[in-house]
Amino acid sequence: MKRSLLAVLGLWAFAAGAALAQDASQAASSQKPEDVVKREEVVVVTASRVESTLINAPATMSVITPDTLATSPAQNYGDLLRNVPGLNVIQTSARDINMTSRQSTSTLVNSQLVLLDGR
Repeated sequence: MKRSLLAVLGLWAFAAGAALAQDASQAASSQKPEDVVKREEVVVVTASRVESTLINAPATMSVITPDTLATSPAQNYGDLLRNVPGLNVIQTSARDINMTSRQSTSTLVNSQLVLLDGR
């Protein structure tokens, strides 16, 4: 008697689990692909030659993605760098630009580096 009761309870639990799994798969298939959020994590290589995420980098860095380059109306590097937070770009002549950055002190930081394709 106990064996048959356990067998019936086991089959009932298995059937209920299968029914719940079917509802979950139907809910997952009804989710639209537009609802899925895609995130890119930018990995940078710092002066210590250790890969880290952009948020954990030891210095302030901005990465301009290829999508931004493709959609930007910038005609030159100065126009492109004007969109970098904390960077002020001033056109001083027809061919020269002057860049200044927002920083807490100028005693330790006296240079800026702009790389194009890592060079």
